[in-house]
Amino acid sequence: MNDINNLNLKGKLCLFADDMSLVVEAKDYNQLNSHLNSDLIKISQWLKDNKLVLNYKKCYFMVMGNPRVGSVSHIRPTINNNFIINKVFNTEVN
Repeated sequence: MNDINNLNLKGKLCLFADDMSLVVEAKDYNQLNSHLNSDLIKISQWLKDNKLVLNYKKCYFMVMGNPRVGSVSHIRPTINNNFIINKVFNTEVN
């Protein structure tokens, strides 16, 4: 199962217990969107190949940095071409 680290991703995976985070850096928001969705396709395929199921209710994304107004509105990370990941502004757990 540790072969997920062998995926050729643009971003970096942070693995802990049965959770993971994907951190993607980019020079602009178009590149960010492209790299993010490319990595999500690879991760989705890996999950499918390993007969694992993703908990869609726990999938969120957050943009860090100093985004200009409206510049991140076109970022639409998707999983399996149909589930759009929801944007959050913090990781606070209720």
